[in-house]
Amino acid sequence: MEKSGSHISEMAHGSRDSVAASGLHLSGRADVGPHARTQRRESQSARLEDQMNNDHLIKLQNMFEEADEDGGGGLDIDEFRGAMRKTMGGNVDDHELDILFMKVDTNCDGTVDWDEYLSYMLLEYQEKDTMTTMAQGKPFPNPATLYASTHKDIITSIAFIPTLSNRQCNAVDGIDQTVGRYASLSKEGAVNFWGMDMSHLKTIHLDPGKSKAKPLWLSDMVSLPNVNMLAVSSTERDIYLYDTNANKFDKMFQITQLQHCALTMDYWFNTADMNEAILVWGDAGGNVCVVKFSECATAGLFGQFATKQTVVQRIPMPHLLRGLVRGVTAHKFAPLHDDWVCQVKYCPGLDCFISCSAASGTSLYVGDIDRKKPSYFFTVPRGIRCFDYSADSNVLVTGGLDRSVRVWNPYVTSKAITVLNGHGAQIVHVKVNAACEQIVSICQSNNVRVWDMKEQCCLQSILGRNLPLGTHSVAAVYFNAKTQMLIMGSKQLATLERAEPKEKSKDSAVLSHTHAVVAAIYNRLFNYVVSGCHGSVVSVWDIRTGEKVMQFVNAHRVHDQGAERPVEITAMTFDPTLRRLITGGKEGLVKIWNFNNGACLRELVPAGRREVTSIICPKQRIIVAGWNRKVTTFIDDVDDDSCKEWQSRHADDILSMAYMSPGVVATSDYDGAIIIWSLETGHALTTLHSTRRATQTKKRPTTQPATHTKQSRGATQPKTQTQAKQSRGVTQPMTQPMTQPSASQQQHHSSAKSSPSAAGAAHPRRDTTGIFGYQKRHLASVDKIIFLTARENRADTATLLAAGADGYVQAWSIHHGGRLLGRFHAAHDRGESVVALQTDAANRLLVSGDSKGYVRVWDISRYCTTAPSGDRRDASFPVLLNSFRGHLKAITNLDYVEESRLIVSCSADCSIRLWSLCGRYVGTFGQDKPWSLAAPFTPKSLKRNLPADVRKVASATTLKVLNAGMRPRWAKARNIFLMFGAIKVLRPNMHREKPDEPSEVNDGPASPSWDSDGEIRGLLTKSYKTNRRHQVAPALPKIRHNQHQMKEVYKKTRALKLFAKGGIAGMLTKAE
Repeated sequence: MEKSGSHISEMAHGSRDSVAASGLHLSGRADVGPHARTQRRESQSARLEDQMNNDHLIKLQNMFEEADEDGGGGLDIDEFRGAMRKTMGGNVDDHELDILFMKVDTNCDGTVDWDEYLSYMLLEYQEKDTMTTMAQGKPFPNPATLYASTHKDIITSIAFIPTLSNRQCNAVDGIDQTVGRYASLSKEGAVNFWGMDMSHLKTIHLDPGKSKAKPLWLSDMVSLPNVNMLAVSSTERDIYLYDTNANKFDKMFQITQLQHCALTMDYWFNTADMNEAILVWGDAGGNVCVVKFSECATAGLFGQFATKQTVVQRIPMPHLLRGLVRGVTAHKFAPLHDDWVCQVKYCPGLDCFISCSAASGTSLYVGDIDRKKPSYFFTVPRGIRCFDYSADSNVLVTGGLDRSVRVWNPYVTSKAITVLNGHGAQIVHVKVNAACEQIVSICQSNNVRVWDMKEQCCLQSILGRNLPLGTHSVAAVYFNAKTQMLIMGSKQLATLERAEPKEKSKDSAVLSHTHAVVAAIYNRLFNYVVSGCHGSVVSVWDIRTGEKVMQFVNAHRVHDQGAERPVEITAMTFDPTLRRLITGGKEGLVKIWNFNNGACLRELVPAGRREVTSIICPKQRIIVAGWNRKVTTFIDDVDDDSCKEWQSRHADDILSMAYMSPGVVATSDYDGAIIIWSLETGHALTTLHSTRRATQTKKRPTTQPATHTKQSRGATQPKTQTQAKQSRGVTQPMTQPMTQPSASQQQHHSSAKSSPSAAGAAHPRRDTTGIFGYQKRHLASVDKIIFLTARENRADTATLLAAGADGYVQAWSIHHGGRLLGRFHAAHDRGESVVALQTDAANRLLVSGDSKGYVRVWDISRYCTTAPSGDRRDASFPVLLNSFRGHLKAITNLDYVEESRLIVSCSADCSIRLWSLCGRYVGTFGQDKPWSLAAPFTPKSLKRNLPADVRKVASATTLKVLNAGMRPRWAKARNIFLMFGAIKVLRPNMHREKPDEPSEVNDGPASPSWDSDGEIRGLLTKSYKTNRRHQVAPALPKIRHNQHQMKEVYKKTRALKLFAKGGIAGMLTKAE
């Protein structure tokens, strides 16, 4: 049992839980795991569960087992506190222990056993790893790009030819990998040149000479930038060097008489002294040859410069080995490997060369060129096919036939630092991205994997079928570390590019989700805000900082054509214990979650499988409604999956639902009907019909389309009996048949629906654009209803508020049949709809949100209610306390934080924002810089700030509210306008000798006089005459004519101070 417990504990906090899910196995650093990674990521103080290590878990498991042996079956909250104090120490806070207990005890049975606790820990860290990976993004987010080439055979090499600039004698500042060109070599002898943007420049076909009867097979190519040459190796046991100056490509030198053909090459030169260079190659005999140049920049390569002569200079290899060539020293290391040399590279950081082969005993060799330092081998079963060395990280990465990527310390040959498994075929290429601390590996089946060297996990896997390279394996690879571009070649060229990080400007909007947010609801038990979006992602936020603490994806999904895809979340709520989250999706399913670790506890299937729009949880029940036009109830018991459907009364899709104790449920639909139900019996008690706007409001201009203007003027049409009762707020009991809508209503209703299917299985559906692109084709729909639960249910007291597409909020009394007590327009503009309502616990405040993104706060303490003394409070219209624009798109949900008097708003613009009740902006959830809500919280402690997107379009009222009642910019601009207007009018009249003489143009007031104090005297003198109709008084200049002047004065604010002290005269005197 001890061994098993230790193994389980290691799974809980080791690096195996999330990696096992992705099919990977890591070995090496044992201190790297989800627990350690989470501690590094969280900047704030660690939670209690994050402070536990392996020893703590073993002790805790023993305590759970002792409780189980005693027959308890688990630990209750008191036993859990005692066990955690014994494990973690006596300084643990009781509140923190209670929070942890409630997170684990999602079934609310009052006990926690070892399986529950361990499952919670494993799932939490697994979801956090997924959340972190999604936040980091994919290294290569875009698909591969294919480039057409003239190659007819396999591409054997891709080289980068840099353009060396800032030369100082024989030195250069360095190699700039952003300036230059690429060259690709194919086996048949075609060389293609490419620009930095992978545009094709030219193609050159190499001519082996007239004496060559058999076809040429070129094996590798390297660039020699310091002498402007390209070295090409072939199976003819020769190495050719071509001059690449300007547009030339002439063969200048040829190294001949090689014992074996060169298969792989590498070249290095010293940027501080370009005379020094090293050319190294490995051959088919397992040998490595090294050629050192010491005068290649001053005396030329091989002691002579390239000339215009057509004769190729032949350099025999035995002459190089004997030192017969000026400035050249050659060495041959033979034999090194038992098989062909697969790759060779000179590493100046190690001052050694590295070569590898597919031989098990001589897999990789690290040797000193001058043979002064000891050399050594790395041995790997089945050999090494490829490698790469990173001088920044000082690690050696290898790949081979065993399909494993190994990371080595270059000085330790006994054991690799870590082994990364995941490829299904032998690995043929590895590259180290030192800037991002990542490894890119490619296997023979063309699968590309990107690994994180620190976390030792796979960040991205690109399948070979997604690369447009055909059936041939990738034979050549070049990675540009500066541009972060991976170039791959088979018979064609393809590139993978890393997306450039978008620089967030000051005016860029912060997004909380990548899709439209459906709801963001506050959980007072854990002090979290839980949100869901149309991307089927559920996020958990800490309201004290605005940081994301948990996220799980694909909450709702369907199988479509053999593939699984996410579907939209459409409804969210908490259970009465606030420990579980209940979500509804577009596919018609309802799921119950432990939102602290992303575990799905239960799945409910309502009849009809239509979109779920509303969920409530009263009295151990889960009530669901949606586009199936039915109300379905489930028992909140994991062992009881039975459901009950209430009698169908709605003629259209149900949009909202609300509950009021002790047993009243209200539902509203798209056709404007509000039905009151009995919770215990499921019978409909009353139907309330929303009234038309034109019946109780004056005719005012509207922003609706012209096709609906006629219907909005419903007073010109004869009313039916039902409509007449509705206009007075009278409702019909459900025992009588419902009256059919009028012809105009039927016509208007049919225009917003699609035709039903022939089979009748699919109901006519409303416009799916909804509030995100609100069309308002049916002004009767009631999008949101809430109960005022703190009010007494009386005939003259409104206990139900309903908001709809017409922009009005209706106040209903549901006492004995119910009636309409009042209605007021709550949207910001005509033509907008109210889509979100929320109230405080005492029902004194009402917060509304409309389809334009405005948040409004109302005082409803005296609206449609009765005083405690029984006197009717006469408030025909609630007092508007606050109004500001919080989002650029429709608000989808509002929630009120009672303790801190904060408002949580979410919108279709993918953002979730936090506001104070007075309109001060706290922040957007997910922003880079978290906020800190210190206790006690006061709005004055907040820094005046505005959302970047709202600032661009905000009105004067919104700016005043968000700036805490201040209008600094508006006041300054107004003073500037007044000042320049006065200067324009008064300047022509300042130097007149006779100020009382009337103007020739304007027979109006005389020019004013100025005293020593700079004050205006005698504006109305005896020369004043009434203006004539045909003469126009001089008007103030238009603002656009003085934009340059306003900008200059605005920058020099001292001019405003001078204007305030000395007046206009003083300013003009100083200016002249």
